Amino acid sequence: EHKKLDLQRINAAGKHLLSLVTDVLDLSKIESNFIELKIEEFDLNEMVREIVANVQPMVAENSNRLAVKCRNDLGIVLTDQTKLRQAALNLMSNAAKFTQEGSITLSVQRRKSQAGDWIEIQVQDSGIGIAQSDMGRLFQNFGQANRGTSTKYGGTGLGLALSQKLCALMGGGISATSELGHGSCFSIRVLAWMSERQSAYDGFSGTVPQLANA
Repeated sequence: EHKKLDLQRINAAGKHLLSLVTDVLDLSKIESNFIELKIEEFDLNEMVREIVANVQPMVAENSNRLAVKCRNDLGIVLTDQTKLRQAALNLMSNAAKFTQEGSITLSVQRRKSQAGDWIEIQVQDSGIGIAQSDMGRLFQNFGQANRGTSTKYGGTGLGLALSQKLCALMGGGISATSELGHGSCFSIRVLAWMSERQSAYDGFSGTVPQLANA
């Protein structure tokens, strides 16, 4: 039994280290203009189904309920599916980690207007929430809401920074609203139809345009 526990701890530590190294490498690639977008056409509803299948175990781990709000005719989009999925999964993972016996809602929609064609992914939870004084640190490299968050819940503080930069490369960003003790809402907004010109980002400096709070 002791050996089993030791192996579980070693496995968990290995996964944490791998996650940390991967996030650092991805951030380094972005900030040195070395990361490339793989622009491809894909069915947005199919990607949503994959995200839900991936996060169900994480959501259930803390006895949370998952609700999905999504039309079944979102259609075909043209962007980097892997990076968009990575950003959405990060938001879902955070919501599951910081919520206990609560609710997590994934809402996905496509907005077409004169202003453009946009994918909007929103993750709302009823978890611990974030104090307004801590909101400014969320998207900074190695930034977490506060020291207590890192101590109690773990994590590298890289996930949101990386996700924000990935979404910036896809023509958008992530915004957040929260109330301490009452949950948070994170919103991804990226272009639904990227051209090759838009995916050429020579000179990207690592600075990310912030969206207005959702």
